[in-house]
Amino acid sequence: MDNVQDKAAKTKEMPKRNFPVVPTTKILAIGQFTKPPTPEQIKEFFPKEVPATLRLYLAGKIDQMVDSPDADTPSSS
Repeated sequence: MDNVQDKAAKTKEMPKRNFPVVPTTKILAIGQFTKPPTPEQIKEFFPKEVPATLRLYLAGKIDQMVDSPDADTPSSS
């Protein structure tokens, strides 16, 4: 019975929210270069970006990666 009273006390202390709390299931992120990168930018950026993306994928943070074959710029996916 104490547990019920403890839970009731905790719910009274919680601030009211406008929206219910729901878990995030998926997020779609779309990225695109604003202009094609220069060879120097590719040499600087891609050696850091590719391993970072791979770490996120192996950690389960990235579910899917899609690459557009029509893209005018290189992609690491």
